[in-house]
Amino acid sequence: MGKLWQIINVDQREASQHLWGELGSWFFYPHEPLLSHISLPVLPKEVDEWLADGPISPQPGPLSHMPVELLDLLFDELHDVLHDVVRLAITCKPLLAVGRRHLLRATRAHYAPWAGARLISLDDGTPSLSLAALPPRLLTAAEQSEIEKAEFPKYAAAEAGGEGEGEVERSLSSFAAHYYARVFTREWRQPRINDAGAFERHLRSFMVCPDDDGERNIHTSAAAAERDVHMFRTLYGDGRRATYPPGARVLCNLSKGEYVRGDGLTVPRHANLAHALLARICWSSSREVGMVCADDYRPQLTAGPWAGDRFCVTSLDLLSEMEMDLSDGDGGGDGEKREWRDVTREVAEVLAHIWENNSAKWVVFCK
Repeated sequence: MGKLWQIINVDQREASQHLWGELGSWFFYPHEPLLSHISLPVLPKEVDEWLADGPISPQPGPLSHMPVELLDLLFDELHDVLHDVVRLAITCKPLLAVGRRHLLRATRAHYAPWAGARLISLDDGTPSLSLAALPPRLLTAAEQSEIEKAEFPKYAAAEAGGEGEGEVERSLSSFAAHYYARVFTREWRQPRINDAGAFERHLRSFMVCPDDDGERNIHTSAAAAERDVHMFRTLYGDGRRATYPPGARVLCNLSKGEYVRGDGLTVPRHANLAHALLARICWSSSREVGMVCADDYRPQLTAGPWAGDRFCVTSLDLLSEMEMDLSDGDGGGDGEKREWRDVTREVAEVLAHIWENNSAKWVVFCK
């Protein structure tokens, strides 16, 4: 059996382990969860329409007398929990105006939690993959110390031809396998949207039909509830996808200031920006990748030039708005802004080679 691989988010202590394991198989998956979790959403256009529809009138009650700074603190106390931020923002137009930037931040935290985090794909069974063999400066001193001091489960050494008990190899890969949360599964996604669904059902409970006498307050309550449900659903999305900017999508390496255009991955037609990312963040001490790959391209899949960097996906039009701090190429610089570099052709060449030489593998996953 080939080596097992996982995609690791070092900053958030999360990992996605693929049940089939081998890079030569799961590399060709569509990887929609990976792509969506680094894709930066934007607020829906309806927000501008709501705010432009008539003046912002002072509301009765204490909220209308609170300064903007205190309202900001109220939103901050919600800790970017999207359905709670939306619930407060749709209370009235003044809160929507103040909460707009909080809505954007919470929306990105919910739908793109891996954007801007250190990502690397490691094989899960290479004994020589020690801490020293990882990409330079991937781990902080504190993270490395944690791995060195962590308790790892024992296993029967007889399974490996020895006697007594042995210990799991002490590496980032094994540490992530034992201590990092597993994500992108249904069990991981569902709790994230349950509370939002409960609140929406609560709103819908007010959308009652009027009695025969047609009391005005019932009409008003139903209309207000219908409006609130519409606003909540528009701002929250469906829990899996949000609103994204139009135009050509680009994968941005925020650490190195390089990007790949999605519309530049024309061959093969099934490749997407998630494959472009994986083609540059894989790391292993072995040169075996479980697929046909020429020696010229193999180093990208065993010592990825982007392994451990920070990423996001946005539109080409918004590329200039992405933050870069690139004094020394590792994202930890002194604030110097540099020009973005397009590496689409380089990445597309690698993907084309992989797809053209592994049709028996990818045809199964890309139909």
